[in-house]
Amino acid sequence: MLISRRAFAAALAAGAAASEISTHGSAAAPAARNVVPVHGLFADGSSRLEVIPRLQQAGLNVTSVQNPLTTLPEAVVAAERMLARQDGTQAAWRSKPNYYAVSSEDRTIDLDLDRFRAMRMGAKTIELKSSHVSLISHPAELADLILEAAGSGRQT
Repeated sequence: MLISRRAFAAALAAGAAASEISTHGSAAAPAARNVVPVHGLFADGSSRLEVIPRLQQAGLNVTSVQNPLTTLPEAVVAAERMLARQDGTQAAWRSKPNYYAVSSEDRTIDLDLDRFRAMRMGAKTIELKSSHVSLISHPAELADLILEAAGSGRQT
C-alpha cells in the first residue's frame, strides 16, 4: 500500500494540532488548545507519560496517538483518526513555525540527517544529549519546546 506524503507527515507530526485561540479564558492560556503527539512506527503513547502532564498543567488538551505497533499504514490511520477528533480542523504545522528536537546521541537516526531535516524545514531546533528516546529521558525540555510551539510561553 502506498502512502501519500501528506499522510506520512501526519503520522510523524508532533506539536500543536490546532491554531485557534484557547477558550479557557485565563491570561496565561496557550494560543493553541490541542496537542497531538505522534511518534513514528513501533512506539506507543506511553512513551510520553512524563511529557503529557506538563502540557496539561499549562492548559493544553493532549491526545496521544496510540500506534497499533503493526504497520506504517495502520499507524497513519491511527494518527489521522486522532487528528479528526480534535476541535479546531487546521494543523499548526501548516501555518506556524516548526520546532524540532535533535537527539545528539541517537543511533537510530543519522545525526547529520536529523539536523538537515530541521534546517530544511526552518525549524527552531534544540539539541539534547540523548538517545533516540529523548521524550523519555528529557520530558521537561520536550514539554517546554511543545509549549513554545503552542504559543504558551510558559515553561515547565
